[in-house]
Amino acid sequence: MPLNTTLILSALLAQVILTIVVYAVLVRARYAAARRGEVTVSQYVVVRDEPEYLGRITRNVANQFELPVLFYALVLMLVAVNRVTMFDVIVAWAFVAVRVVHAAVHIRTSDVMLRLRVFGVGLVLIGLLTAHGVLIVLGSLAR
Repeated sequence: MPLNTTLILSALLAQVILTIVVYAVLVRARYAAARRGEVTVSQYVVVRDEPEYLGRITRNVANQFELPVLFYALVLMLVAVNRVTMFDVIVAWAFVAVRVVHAAVHIRTSDVMLRLRVFGVGLVLIGLLTAHGVLIVLGSLAR
């Protein structure tokens, strides 16, 4: 497997690991909250009335299946057409780093504006990967 492919797939796996870690944080926090009597199990039939700190974690788990889904699709497309460049690798790893920061900000603070700025950086990075994908598709149409 080419080095660039290995490196970008490593970034994809790092994003998957981040999602699993955020799930683990959520399970641990919910379990602890239930033991302290802050929530009841019945609140999780449809997830209602969580304390704010739990709601932020819950929302971050859901957020791991929003913008990162585009990341997964773009990375897999680049791998499938064997067109992964070092630029893509750098952008992919930057995206994962930004997602780690985003998760930390989302889970640990109520600073929506900071979270929005971090999210915006991730969105720009996805835009860069998308632009490369568009260039590949347009290039193959021109042939």
